[in-house]
Amino acid sequence: MPDLSRKVGLDIGERRIGVAVSDALGMMAHPHEVLVGCDPGRLAEYVVGLLEKTGADEVIVGLPITKSGKEGLQAEAVRGFVEPLRSRGVNVVFRDERLSTVEARRRLAEASGGKPGGRRRAKPDDAVAAALILQGYLESKAGPGGEPPEGPE
Repeated sequence: MPDLSRKVGLDIGERRIGVAVSDALGMMAHPHEVLVGCDPGRLAEYVVGLLEKTGADEVIVGLPITKSGKEGLQAEAVRGFVEPLRSRGVNVVFRDERLSTVEARRRLAEASGGKPGGRRRAKPDDAVAAALILQGYLESKAGPGGEPPEGPE
């Protein structure tokens, strides 16, 4: 049976954390918000509250993999940042996030008619990047053509 439940996606950066939430069927990811100045403890508290509020059962975290396909210092930092979540019993899944921020910026530029966002905008690309990470995960769980697989997994 396909897993039809809400998921939360995180894109953890040095200064900001993009947050995305899927729809109730766990099929479409949507940008939710951007957290600024959030330490690991506060992130864990926030995410646990978001899981309770949305009924989500899993957190998909973008893992920065180097161009050579290895985990570097940034990946180690992300793993450490979400450790308080795991210690609270939250189901955390890591997903390669290469190019998610670049793709988010490209999509936002397309949506605004190709005009760059400028510095006045509150950096919604972090939440869009989280949505792209989450959407990639959701699609990887779906069968061919993007439909949930039939029968038991």
